Amino acid sequence: MELGLREATVLVTGGSNGIGAAIARAFVEEGSRVATTYFSDADAGERVVEEALQRGGQAMAMPYDLADPGGADSIVDQLLARWGRLDVVIANAVRWPILPNGQQLLADTDPPAWRHAVRVNLEGTTALLRRAALEMMTAGAGRIVVVTTEVAEVGMAGATAYSTAKAGLHGLVASLRWELGPRGILINMISPGFNLTPRNLANLPDEVREQVRRRTPTGRLSTPEDAAPTVVSQANRNITGEFISVSGGGGGAD
Repeated sequence: MELGLREATVLVTGGSNGIGAAIARAFVEEGSRVATTYFSDADAGERVVEEALQRGGQAMAMPYDLADPGGADSIVDQLLARWGRLDVVIANAVRWPILPNGQQLLADTDPPAWRHAVRVNLEGTTALLRRAALEMMTAGAGRIVVVTTEVAEVGMAGATAYSTAKAGLHGLVASLRWELGPRGILINMISPGFNLTPRNLANLPDEVREQVRRRTPTGRLSTPEDAAPTVVSQANRNITGEFISVSGGGGGAD
């Protein structure tokens, strides 16, 4: 099916590995021009670009820090300088670790560190959506997809900063559908659920992954390649404000 993405300019934040890299590859396969961002692993970002070039696609990689107040403007300015337009934004980046010591109960968390974690991940993403919306309103069209987590809805002990930041984005998208819809811009949220990303494979023991698999109706855990086609399909004609789970019917952290 032709999705109308050939020569579209797409920005995928956090696109150097895992789910973001799979999304970037999927857009390249559709013939889109893809800009990805990385936080610290420039080599991984350049590998995604090299793969795209080898497939005859167009791609670029840029450093991006959600904690940088000017970070969103910088990456959008670079993309526009190269390709002159912004059609699709995939807000996938998240600043890890959420807290300096990983997962912590709220009662045990240093309040300034907790507030910083929430602000970076909520306000950093909000800054990107604001800049993207401004560009898309000028063009009279655009598509935005926010990659989120089911933890924002079902919760998880020790993940209050993460779930709070992501839940804030749910409220933001709910309002933006009303602000942007009349201007030709559609915005949706995709939740990959518990995903077999390199980070999860490295940090979570086999027994934890098996527990999640057993409570997943399809009986298997999702991979980045499961999420990517759903994200690409949200560059759609008339779906907006939706929360779409790609988790095999299960739940848990992504």
